Amino acid sequence: MFFSISTTSDDSRNGIKPCKNAVVKEMSCDNKYIWEVEINTLEDLLELCAEIGGEIILSDINNYANKEPEFKLEIYDDYRE
Repeated sequence: MFFSISTTSDDSRNGIKPCKNAVVKEMSCDNKYIWEVEINTLEDLLELCAEIGGEIILSDINNYANKEPEFKLEIYDDYRE
């Protein structure tokens, strides 16, 4: 299953990968990279957690045009409100 992935510090304008297995899904209209990562098993998720060494926030992105759920992972590496 593919997840969009980003960092709280949002280094996507610089093309910095949020994790080693992230690949560019597309570029947004404001020239930001949109990254994604494939996670198929709980072991894959645990490996990602071990790699980043911090918290991960999982969000459900409501996509009404496509009825399949879409999820986003955010690597919490900086403060936000």
